[in-house]
Amino acid sequence: MPAKRKHVDEAAAKAVVKRAVKVKDQVALVQAENSTSTCAINAKLQAYLGECDAKIKNAWKDIMNLPGQTHSETGLPFYDSVTATRMLSGHKTYTCVAPLFWLNTGFDLQPNVPKYRKRLENLKNHFFGQPNHLTQETLVRLSPGDLPHKMIGTLQATDLTEMRDALRMAAAEALDDPNLSRKDKQSWKDALLAIPLRFEVGSGAPGNIAERSHKVSSG
Repeated sequence: MPAKRKHVDEAAAKAVVKRAVKVKDQVALVQAENSTSTCAINAKLQAYLGECDAKIKNAWKDIMNLPGQTHSETGLPFYDSVTATRMLSGHKTYTCVAPLFWLNTGFDLQPNVPKYRKRLENLKNHFFGQPNHLTQETLVRLSPGDLPHKMIGTLQATDLTEMRDALRMAAAEALDDPNLSRKDKQSWKDALLAIPLRFEVGSGAPGNIAERSHKVSSG
């Protein structure tokens, strides 16, 4: 091959590599900016929801305690540790209602998905313009041997948080109303104490999912 032709081919090859590297760097920069933006949006909303939680817990010191009655207005029974142990030890599904704050409200199975306060405001206004019980079941997957009453405050939901977040916002904002009646205040508390939960045992628990994802990403 003539020296001149060889020189031209090498220069062209270097130019292609240079362009490829530049494109790759630009894609990485856009991805990083998008990730940062999403994290900022979610962090701001999560901070507000944390303020809502603090307000609720300050108003009701016993908000994590089970009520004395056996069934809620949803028709589902309140959590019973004996029944839960029997059902879950046999790897059976256990459905009941329990306090919202038995869940880790700061946990999100998809933290990189952007969440918007406007959407939560719309859900709040539509479903919780007044004290209402949440009817949508929240799925909690447990590892074998786990029992919910021994994990209060740390249980991790494996479904979308939006309806629960809207309820948190509605209850907290209702507490800001100086004209909130005693009856409505109790109704909000009742709603927060009776979240429909479906407990399942298996390898799909959030901790196991996260562990598998880490193994895959680390090769």
